[in-house]
Amino acid sequence: MSEPALSVPCLAYLNPSLFLVLSVPSVATKPSSQPAKLPSANETKDTRQHEESRENKNNYAKHVPNLPDNHTDNLSTDERPRFASYASGASTPDDLSDDGSNNSGGSHHSGSRFERKVSNPKMLSHSTSAIGLDEMIEDRREIGDLRQNVVHIEVPFGKPIEEVYEGVHNGPVLGSGISGLVRLVTHKATDIKYAVKVLDLGLVDTAEGLRQLREEIFIMCQLDHPNIVRLEEVYESHSEIYLVQELCLGGELFDRLDEQPDYHYTEAECARLVKQMLSAVRYLHSKGIIHRDLKLENFLFSSKSSDSELKMIDFGLSKHFRYGEIQHEAVGTPYTVAPEVIHGSYDERCDIWAIGVISFLLLSGDPPFGGCGGPEPLMTVRSNILRGYYAFEPEDIWANVSTLAQDFIKAVLVTNPQQRPTAREAQKHRWLQEWASRSRKGNDNNLNPNVVKALVNFKEFSDMRKLLCEVLSFTLLPYQIKELRREFEKMDTDGSGEISLAALKQVLMTNAGAGSLGALTEDEVTDIFNAMRVRKTETRIHWHEFIAAGLSQCQVDDRNLRLAFDRLDSDHKGVCVSEYRERLCADRFPFALPSLLLDDSSISRWMTLWT
Repeated sequence: MSEPALSVPCLAYLNPSLFLVLSVPSVATKPSSQPAKLPSANETKDTRQHEESRENKNNYAKHVPNLPDNHTDNLSTDERPRFASYASGASTPDDLSDDGSNNSGGSHHSGSRFERKVSNPKMLSHSTSAIGLDEMIEDRREIGDLRQNVVHIEVPFGKPIEEVYEGVHNGPVLGSGISGLVRLVTHKATDIKYAVKVLDLGLVDTAEGLRQLREEIFIMCQLDHPNIVRLEEVYESHSEIYLVQELCLGGELFDRLDEQPDYHYTEAECARLVKQMLSAVRYLHSKGIIHRDLKLENFLFSSKSSDSELKMIDFGLSKHFRYGEIQHEAVGTPYTVAPEVIHGSYDERCDIWAIGVISFLLLSGDPPFGGCGGPEPLMTVRSNILRGYYAFEPEDIWANVSTLAQDFIKAVLVTNPQQRPTAREAQKHRWLQEWASRSRKGNDNNLNPNVVKALVNFKEFSDMRKLLCEVLSFTLLPYQIKELRREFEKMDTDGSGEISLAALKQVLMTNAGAGSLGALTEDEVTDIFNAMRVRKTETRIHWHEFIAAGLSQCQVDDRNLRLAFDRLDSDHKGVCVSEYRERLCADRFPFALPSLLLDDSSISRWMTLWT
């Protein structure tokens, strides 16, 4: 079987001549007359060499990953850099391989509407979105899923983003790449800051490129996990797409790693971070989504605090898949790409390989196979990956790493994906079970009685009040839900990013039995579980459903009310409160509902805020 041409970030992997081209101009490597090789067991890196390697790594990451495959004839030393934070050039990929994989790639949402030839996306009809956002809005209304519909989408010739946010065109630049900029913007009505990713439609000149961009937006609308960045709004103009996302202030994991002593994390901190990554990956896979470009740069810290949580970002190469389905598009980033991706036949376990590479990097400061700014040629990196060749070196670093951690690395970095663990299986590894919680205090597993009381009270709320609580939950900022995050983690006993009925019973009944709470019967816990589920067809409690139930423990203010109203008043008309009362309690909700109210006094307050 011939290897397909690589798209976007790793175009050189399957073509040895391109591999050699990229290894010279795109990487600022230290000149050497010696053959490239992995460090031997007896080699010791001095400080100066280490600093040079770090500088090279940054240069490499900025130049190599996001070269589109239709630019291979024009490679030079001035390639456009990747996005720094929030996005990468992969967000608007060019044509994927033509090996037939586009028809069997696993997306449940591709169709004839995306097959049209787009000669110039800037030439749009007066009422049609270039990527089908108007059709996506209708589809979401039919599905009736609040998680998806709460992401407000504005199609061309609707309300311009400049009326809502300050700094869209002149705000501080958070990052830049081949498809545009990421800027810091401020919501005018509330002064809340967000990150907006601006994608130039003029750089996406194929139907497949537009389909992939739509897939990125559709996927982000679906996601509801504490370790995945939240998409807030989407705006489309005649020439650009604007993705408004939550603002992560802590910077990239890539950069934070450089700030650690000896350029690597402690084992306990590494285990804590890997646990969060695996939870996000498991959640994605459970929803039939494969990321395909996991790397240090695609994890951001929510805040600058040392115990900040990670947020997975950049779903530009992600896609839906069916279980057991084989993917063929060759995409990814050199230092984290899995061997089966290079061969052009892979499934979702390529994400687990990437987690193994990241774990190795966090523990030692160096990539296991090279390809991240070191002196080795890319052909050597490719060979190392295909053979699964790596070594726990230098010895002075790995001597301080436990055998359990090394066993975890060995378990996930296996070249045969069928022998590689799933995300759920990897979570159960002894290293994560023992090391990820070492920083916890002895009573950290005890629930906050006030939170449990809030959950008990929530089941007595009317359907309308429950729905309003969930709508408001999507407007809360990280500092407003910090305490609830800790409680959610205690109830998410299997690390799925969701709460099952069995887990809720186990936690609540255990705490009640220990005397820390009032006695709760099994039936009462079941009632609490059922009350938190907005859609009764779901079998687990999602992150924002939990926040909604514990809303009384959050610092909700008028800004949240305003945001909730604005996001749901999609036609910008405002409506009579009573008009939607009856429709609120339907199984499928319309999502232009500024009448989501707590009580009569809240009705007046809500409408006052609006007027």
